[in-house]
Amino acid sequence: FLNLAPTFLCGPFFGVIADRIDVRRASIVNYASVCLITFGFVALTTTSWLTAWAVAGFSLATGLISSLNHPVRMSLPPRLAPAAHMTSVIALTATNFNVSRLLGPVMGGALIQAVGATAALFVAALCYVPVVITLNFVTARDRATSTEAVPTGFIAALVGGVRYAFDHP
Repeated sequence: FLNLAPTFLCGPFFGVIADRIDVRRASIVNYASVCLITFGFVALTTTSWLTAWAVAGFSLATGLISSLNHPVRMSLPPRLAPAAHMTSVIALTATNFNVSRLLGPVMGGALIQAVGATAALFVAALCYVPVVITLNFVTARDRATSTEAVPTGFIAALVGGVRYAFDHP
C-alpha cells in the first residue's frame, strides 16, 4: 500500500508538475534519489537497524519517487525522438516498461536465490547508476507549444487534465 498509494494519490499532481519542469533533470534527480534510498536500505539490511518502520519508510519513499517518475518517464521519450517516429517511441517505451515489469522480479528472485537478498538489493541499486550517468549526456527538446489554450494555474491545469481524462476514455 505504501509503495503504490502515492502514485494513485499524487500522480495527477506530479503530472501537472511534469508539464512545468525540465523532465531530463527531473529524471536524473528521480533515479539518483531512488538509487541513494536503495543504497541506504542496503545499509540498513546489513545492520540491526532494519525494522518494520524502516521497511515502511523505504516503501513510502520509493512510492513517492515512483509517483513522480511515471509522468516524467512518459514525458521524456517524446522529447528525444523526432515527431515522425513517435508511434515507434510509444511502442518501444511501453514494451520496455512491460518487459522490465515481467523480467525484473524473475531476475531479482534468481539473484536473491544465488547471492541473497542484501546483495540482490545492492545490484538493484547499482542498476540506477548507468541510467543517471547516461541521462547527463541526453539532450531533450523543450516541450512543444500547442495552439490550444493551456491553463496557467496549477489547479486549472489539474482540473483540465481530469476533464481531458473523462472526455477521452
